[in-house]
Amino acid sequence: MKRYKIAILWRGDRAARAAATPNNNRYHRIFVELQALGIYAEPAVYAEDLIDEVRAQLMKVDGVLVWVNPLDAGRTREQLDALLREVASTGPWVSAHPDVILKMGTKEVLHHTRTMSWGSNTALYRTAEAMRLELPARLAAGPRVIKRNRGNGGQGVWKVERLAGSRSRPMVRVLDATKDADFIDLGLLIAAHTASFFDPRGKLRRAGLAFSSGTVCRFCSIFVNFLLFLTN
Repeated sequence: MKRYKIAILWRGDRAARAAATPNNNRYHRIFVELQALGIYAEPAVYAEDLIDEVRAQLMKVDGVLVWVNPLDAGRTREQLDALLREVASTGPWVSAHPDVILKMGTKEVLHHTRTMSWGSNTALYRTAEAMRLELPARLAAGPRVIKRNRGNGGQGVWKVERLAGSRSRPMVRVLDATKDADFIDLGLLIAAHTASFFDPRGKLRRAGLAFSSGTVCRFCSIFVNFLLFLTN
């Protein structure tokens, strides 16, 4: 019987890669459980400057389990996702495949399911120009929560509320999920954040989603209850 080999991949640096063993990391229980099933597992510490040696390693395994956040200290998964697609195309099983994440593991799913029981008034900006044109009118109707399509740990999440004042230069109160509240010109806010949402051509990169207040908490509550239902 063939003994399968799995690589467990997480982000680190060259020193962490050299020192990694199945026992000295936060995923050590996964190594133990796979070993109990007769599956050999090895660490695969990833960094952008290690991509060639990580590629060579992944091409020799039967599967890859990936634990890398969408955003980490200003770094994205763009190069990693390209690598994982390349590896998967040659045969090894990749979990989760980047294309599956783009369909199910992004905020865009809230827009696709906005008419369901957990849904709310949700807008999707596919271009920077759409965000410039549509966001001011939505803010006139009330506060919005702006979210990147991919993110974690509160990164790329802002509650934006328009302030009373001049129509020629609208001001907004911005509450960053990872920082204190700030006050800024609406035009400057849009200009500052479209670069992280859209590529230089103004097309969707990680996406900007606008939610009315309360949508995220309501969705999370229903989703947790759904998970509890599945496990009972």
